[in-house]
Amino acid sequence: MKLNTSGYNIGHLNVQTFVKSDRPNQFPGLTIKYIQGKDPTVHLMDDDRNIVETLGIEKWNTDSIEAFFHERVKK
Repeated sequence: MKLNTSGYNIGHLNVQTFVKSDRPNQFPGLTIKYIQGKDPTVHLMDDDRNIVETLGIEKWNTDSIEAFFHERVKK
């Protein structure tokens, strides 16, 4: 699973709070990529690392992001 974020948009503060905290360390299969000007998205990937679904998470709060990863990330 990959999380893309710009890191510069104040409207995406919840995503930045999640990314800059210790929370991502709970999910070894999670990669974070900064892309300037990009709305935050999560790419769900199959075992071959092919993207099977993309979700916009710009309106998610920090707890929702963490709960989603607990449900979906293989540990």
